[in-house]
Amino acid sequence: MISYAKLWILLQKQGKKRFDLVEDGVIARGTLTKLGKNDSVTTDTISKICDYLDCQPGDIMERVTKEQVEETVKVMNQKFEEMFDMLSAATGKSREELLSEAAIQSQAILKKLQNGEQITLEDTIDPAE
Repeated sequence: MISYAKLWILLQKQGKKRFDLVEDGVIARGTLTKLGKNDSVTTDTISKICDYLDCQPGDIMERVTKEQVEETVKVMNQKFEEMFDMLSAATGKSREELLSEAAIQSQAILKKLQNGEQITLEDTIDPAE
């Protein structure tokens, strides 16, 4: 399968966001969705993105095997387990409480972003603490 993880990293390094590809007229919203799911896109699309980012196709995509994806997911799950264990120990909250709070904060942050508002550090801190 083809992974576009390198595209997201390159965008970030260039100070751009995923949606800039749509806003700047490089690709359509549906194509952005396809890229986010690692679905197939045309070589014309790859070429447009490369022109926009001044890069080569190998800078934004790579072939990965099912085994590589499974190993990456396994490592990520282990890291999430470690993170939740540390957060739980530090806060005294259960995993479910931590996830619930994160979901509420994420919704509030998303709403601000949709309204064009700036996000601050205070938006990520629980006011009850």
